[in-house]
Amino acid sequence: NIFVLGPVTQTQLDYLVWQFQTRLNDNSTTAGSTIQLPNGFISFSIIQKKRRQAIEQQQLLTFTYRILYRLGVEIRRRNLMFARANKFIREYFINFNNLVKNVSN
Repeated sequence: NIFVLGPVTQTQLDYLVWQFQTRLNDNSTTAGSTIQLPNGFISFSIIQKKRRQAIEQQQLLTFTYRILYRLGVEIRRRNLMFARANKFIREYFINFNNLVKNVSN
């Protein structure tokens, strides 16, 4: 887990990205990290496709799951998904204000 007390820095994002890539390369079926913010938290997770229905029913959609939907990438295409999610995070979630604004949508 990554705990952040202020704005999310590029270094913290880089570490998060590295952590995900390591777990994906190990062929994990799930991977996740949490960024703890002053007014809440954001969970970055990768979920098995077979769990999709249960997750949706429980309304526990995660940040990365939302990225997958926005980018139209299937979960089984892990490397491509991760590359695009990486780009998505870097472009839209660089600072605290954007992070909170986008996730609240």
